Amino acid sequence: MGSKAQADGDDDDGEGTTTDATDAALAEARKHLLPPFNLSTRDKAKCYNLKTLVGEAERAALRRQLSSLKSAGPEWQAPLSAESSKWPALSLEATRNSDPDVAVDGLLLKHLVSIYLKPYKVFKRSALKDDAKALDIPADVLLVLLDKFGAKQDGDNEAAVWRVTKSLMDKLALHLLIVALKLGHFKVNTASLSKDLQMPPASIANLLRQVGCKVVADKTSGGHTATLEAPLVFPGRRRKR
Repeated sequence: MGSKAQADGDDDDGEGTTTDATDAALAEARKHLLPPFNLSTRDKAKCYNLKTLVGEAERAALRRQLSSLKSAGPEWQAPLSAESSKWPALSLEATRNSDPDVAVDGLLLKHLVSIYLKPYKVFKRSALKDDAKALDIPADVLLVLLDKFGAKQDGDNEAAVWRVTKSLMDKLALHLLIVALKLGHFKVNTASLSKDLQMPPASIANLLRQVGCKVVADKTSGGHTATLEAPLVFPGRRRKR
């Protein structure tokens, strides 16, 4: 007589078990790569909890930076086109918003993109102030972001080093795209983001699918339009037919 597993048909060729294990691994990976998420809500604003990205102390530092930027002179107030600005288009638009939380999120997106585009993905504590100045990020904010998106080595002393590895770059890209979705009212265009991130629209489209977006081709821009779906549904492993 066969075992219960055999009776239930669980040992036919192992493919079902492999699929289940792969899906479980993907679910576990998302916990590490994405902000905390809610799979049951139909409210797009509650799908992701971005409050874990930086704390209130860091948001206060961003508010101070924003206030300082806005008081710099009339050139700040003058409208800038995305082409003439080094800022991501969504960031530039958001920082001019009358809602202070939206404005801070816009500045935060700009800083995430700056870290993502930094050619040399190593940060040293001994040079943290120099890096913060070069990237135009408050040092306390940069430190928190490095702890989240960098692999820290050599403890908490002055010799500490953060390395932004490939997997952590992916994590950073996913987080900044979710911030971009929030700023874009949960709808973004990959052609615009492609310029900001120096990444092909197709690659951005794939990342947006990974965070639960429905992605459709946009013939006008040559990219894709991505809309966050609620409740969240993540792409699963493609099963063999």
